[in-house]
Amino acid sequence: MTAFNSALLLAVLLTSHAVQAAPVKDLKPQELAAYLAAHETVVVQFTSADRKCRYCPGAADAYARAVAPAKDPSVKFARVQWPVWHQFPDFGKVEKPFGLPEQLIYSKGEVIGSVNGKPGDARVFLAKVQQARDNPMNSKDRQRAYMLAAQEPAKPMSAHEERLVRIMARKDLLTEFLSICEQRFPEVRSKVRKAHRDWVQSQEKDLDRAAIVMLARSNHEDAKLTLSLADEENGKLQTWVTGDLAILPRKSPEAGDCLKLANSLGSLPPITQTEMMQ
Repeated sequence: MTAFNSALLLAVLLTSHAVQAAPVKDLKPQELAAYLAAHETVVVQFTSADRKCRYCPGAADAYARAVAPAKDPSVKFARVQWPVWHQFPDFGKVEKPFGLPEQLIYSKGEVIGSVNGKPGDARVFLAKVQQARDNPMNSKDRQRAYMLAAQEPAKPMSAHEERLVRIMARKDLLTEFLSICEQRFPEVRSKVRKAHRDWVQSQEKDLDRAAIVMLARSNHEDAKLTLSLADEENGKLQTWVTGDLAILPRKSPEAGDCLKLANSLGSLPPITQTEMMQ
């Protein structure tokens, strides 16, 4: 079994058998160096609460969800954020991120890998973390890989791959919305959580395949294509919610809306036959 497959298998196992969420340690910039010195392996998210940061809104919550299934006590998860996104604070001798948001994987204080952008599915994120641990990069190699990825043209995505990416996008979108429902309405939390869990389990095989596709497609152009597909799925789900479910837009969800959505997951709009052709 290759290191790539080992990383994916480990991430899937971590996701499937999680018993409690991995905690995220919020640090001030000046605290980061000491924290890295005290722990051998640390994944750090760098982000900002500044709404002017295009990709930062929601990144902190997405990171917390992505690392929640992790169970390896030797890996610590931390976050550093600051108010004005383009005014990077002084981290001392600690290696800085290239952009925001970015998650850097440190081993003994040195960066061995990174995951750019807002984290998505936990399987994919944890597999990338494990992949960095199995195949560490130094700073020069990481920057070279980053530049090559920016220049490498995207390979055409097959209809089968597109279908899997769309399923993963739906899972992320539903998870984000239903997690808000769970936080706001404790009275429906158990029902919403069960409906969501049942739907995710029903898609388990395709989600695992989607994780492999998204790991293999990691250059910048592929990421743009993936985001484009996610935007399309977001539009489809919004139309379904406002049309079929008659949940009005431009208002905060109510407990009844959350239950209606959770109970309707079995009737999600199908991916069209054209998209599903292989």
